[in-house]
Amino acid sequence: MPPTTVSTSTRSSKSGQSNHSSSRHRIPTLEVKQVNQRVKDEDDKKNTTIIAVFRHESSVERMEEKCQPKWWKLESPVKVIPTTSDKLASTIGDVCRNRQRKRLSLLVSPYVPEISFHVPSSIRRLIITRCGKKAQCDADKEDHLIISRSSTFCGVMLNSWQDRDEQYDRHEVMFRGGVYLRLDILDTANGGKNGQGWSLSNKDRTSILRQMEELLGPLQQDDLSWWDKWKNIITTLISLMAGVSKLTANLRVGAAGIYVTHWTGVKVFAGAFGASSVVSAAAPAAAIAFGTALAVYFIPWEDLLTWIKRTLFNLWDVIWQAWNWVKEKLQTIASKHIMDDPPPPYSRKASHKHATYRPKRVRM
Repeated sequence: MPPTTVSTSTRSSKSGQSNHSSSRHRIPTLEVKQVNQRVKDEDDKKNTTIIAVFRHESSVERMEEKCQPKWWKLESPVKVIPTTSDKLASTIGDVCRNRQRKRLSLLVSPYVPEISFHVPSSIRRLIITRCGKKAQCDADKEDHLIISRSSTFCGVMLNSWQDRDEQYDRHEVMFRGGVYLRLDILDTANGGKNGQGWSLSNKDRTSILRQMEELLGPLQQDDLSWWDKWKNIITTLISLMAGVSKLTANLRVGAAGIYVTHWTGVKVFAGAFGASSVVSAAAPAAAIAFGTALAVYFIPWEDLLTWIKRTLFNLWDVIWQAWNWVKEKLQTIASKHIMDDPPPPYSRKASHKHATYRPKRVRM
C-alpha cells in the first residue's frame, strides 16, 4: 500500500483552521481583559454602578473570577456586575431596585453587536461604553455597538430623548466609543415624509441614473472604485432629500449601513423623530438642546432600501438592480477592505479622544 501523503495546501488549510479556531477560543479571555481595563479607567467608581456586558456566559464567569478579592491585595476590587446582553434588561431592573447610586455605567464587550435596555428615572446619569475592538479573526462589517430602537431612559425612547418632560432635564446620557442609536426610519408614527412619494427634478433623476450606469459598467482596476461609486449614489440621494448640494460631514456610508448625524436624520427621516426635533433642525445650532446635534444614528441597509422603495418608487427598479450588484460584492473578500467611517463625534479624527476616554458628552 502506498504511503499516505498530505498535500502542502491541505496542511496549510488545516493549520489555518487550527489557528483560526485557537484565536476564537481566546476571545472570551480577550474581551474580559478589554472590559476589565475600562473598569480600571472608570471615574467616580464609588458612586457608580458598573455593569459589564458580554456575549456569552463563559465570559461572565471569567469576569466574576477576575473580580474576586485577592488575599494579597489590601485594596478591595471594584464592584462589577457581569451579565450577558440577553440578560441585561433584567440585570438593570435588579440593580435599580436594590441600589441607590445615581450613576449607571454599562461597559460593553466589543463582541456584543446590539443592546436593549430600560433604565428608570432613579438613575441620573447613564454612561454606555464600547470597550476596545474585535480581534482580527472575528472582525466583521458590523464592528460597532448599536442601541436598539426600543431602548428607553426614564421611560423615554432615546430617539425621542429631546422631547422628554422637563422633570428629566437634568438626566444625562453619555456614549463612549463606537456607540450608535439605531434609527427606525420605517416607523411613521410621528408623521413626516416617510412612505410618501418624493419628487426629484428631471435633472436630479438624470444625474442619479448616470451614476448607476457608471457603477454597473466596466470596472476600473483601482482599489474599490465600485464602492466609491455606490457611496456617491447614496450620498447624492440623501443630499437631495435633505435639500443640500452635498452632505459630507453629516453622512457616512459603511459596509453595514449608513451613519447620519441628528441634523441629517431630522431633515430626511423626519417621521422617525418627535415634533420638537423637526423644528430644531431649522433653528440655529445654539438653540438646539445640548448633545442633540452630537447624536449619531445607524440605519442598516435593509431598512434604508425599504425606505427608498417607498419614497423613490419611480427609481426603485434601477436602485434595486444596483443594490443587488453591490450586495454580492459585499459578500466577497472585497468587503473586508471596506472601513466604516462614521461622522463625528466618532470619526477617526476623534480616535485619540477615545483612547483617553474623554469624549464629547451626548446629553440630548
